[in-house]
Amino acid sequence: ASFGAVVVAAALVAPLEAAKVRVMIGDTDVGLTDALRAVGTDESGAPAPKRLWDGFGPLLARELPFTAAKLTIYAAAQQTIFGLVPAARERPALAFVVTVVCGGIAG
Repeated sequence: ASFGAVVVAAALVAPLEAAKVRVMIGDTDVGLTDALRAVGTDESGAPAPKRLWDGFGPLLARELPFTAAKLTIYAAAQQTIFGLVPAARERPALAFVVTVVCGGIAG
């Protein structure tokens, strides 16, 4: 389920990532909407909205391994902490603290 969420999030974020790269490498001071417009047009200036998602593959290549590692580290940290402090499973406040700590450890 989390990998599906990563794919959907990457699909939604890909145009913004492309615009961010355009702003970062550009030699002029442009805003987000100008960068999106520039990425979404071809060399002749014709609209090419498909270009907004050209970075989708590399974005997934970056995000999927990160998500897998994050979930693995989170589960291992949670199991370790609950093994050291078994009472944390029964107390909601402690369970919340464990969740927050494990999320911080996992990144």
